[in-house]
Amino acid sequence: MYEPLAQRWQLAGAANLPEFEPHIPSADEMARLSKSLEGERERVSDIDQRMKRLRQRKSELEHSEYQVAALSELGIDVAALSDLRFLHLRAGTLPAENVDRVCESAALGEDLVLRFGTRDGRAHVLVVGAGGISPDLEGLLAKAHFVPFELPAAISSGDVEVMIPQLHTEAVAVQAELEDLERQDRELLDSARGPLLEAARMLGLATVFVECEGAMEGRAPVAFLSGWAAWERLTELEQRLARDVVNPVVLVHEPVIRPGRLETCPTGQQPPTELAVPAIFRPGAALVSLYGTPSYDELNPTLVLAATTPLFFGMMFGDVGQGLLMAVLAIACRRWLGRWVAPALSCSFGCIVFGLLYGSVFGIEQWLPALWLRPMAQPFR
Repeated sequence: MYEPLAQRWQLAGAANLPEFEPHIPSADEMARLSKSLEGERERVSDIDQRMKRLRQRKSELEHSEYQVAALSELGIDVAALSDLRFLHLRAGTLPAENVDRVCESAALGEDLVLRFGTRDGRAHVLVVGAGGISPDLEGLLAKAHFVPFELPAAISSGDVEVMIPQLHTEAVAVQAELEDLERQDRELLDSARGPLLEAARMLGLATVFVECEGAMEGRAPVAFLSGWAAWERLTELEQRLARDVVNPVVLVHEPVIRPGRLETCPTGQQPPTELAVPAIFRPGAALVSLYGTPSYDELNPTLVLAATTPLFFGMMFGDVGQGLLMAVLAIACRRWLGRWVAPALSCSFGCIVFGLLYGSVFGIEQWLPALWLRPMAQPFR
């Protein structure tokens, strides 16, 4: 609506408006934008991963510091208990309201439950007893929703009074590193604010055309088709469309993706492979399709299969008569066989060649002289 109104306004002499030129993002611009956003995402992702690891480490240090401080208040030597051969020692948490019941029930089995702190509604306890843990105690702890955890390794090997300052010092260092990463994250956001706003504007412009793509497919007067075409045949495709289609046709293509340059392919898309092989090797293309068409960055086994399949088939079923019969049937049924006519003819040719080498016609070896050997007469050769 803007452009017609602007033209009428200018004709009326009421204003001198600039000429309206709507900008449509090109494929190159969108590719550069995608690459730029991918770089920003990698930078942000690296900072996020480091911050996540630091927050996890900080939480572990705070938890260990709390456990060490709480155990020091019990006045027991946890390291000595861990060294005894005939005692069991387990640490864990359970709901605070279940502690008294567990202590009373465990005492009946000569086990001791020591509470050394409460955090977030769960009590931290040590379960100590003679020998191994009995099934009754296991059942009692399971019913009480006991969740075991490993005590900090330093508790069993160091002085508790020395460990607390060490844990606190490490926690302070982790917090300082975390604050530095948060500062880098804010600076990155400030520096990328302008490019991100520009990217949002371009994506907003491109979104309209993406939405139109789906809407145009169902319109009666408009047909919208998208697909892949060989880059060297784009001109031929455009000429054939102009010649064979009555209504106006517009052919638009993205930057060419050449074989060996798959890094230019849009993310998540794989171009179809056009097997460019000489006509003599086309039988191998049909055989390769049984295993899936190789992509441009994979080895194409078409030439190998085209050469070895008739060779091995002829060695196993070498017979002149059967090869000729197979060739006649392949030619007669070519309408139904389609692309499999070429593999059938190549295999029949292999049968005929090795049939001459074996001197075999429908299994009879007296009609032709063997040019190489007779398999039935010389099976071990």
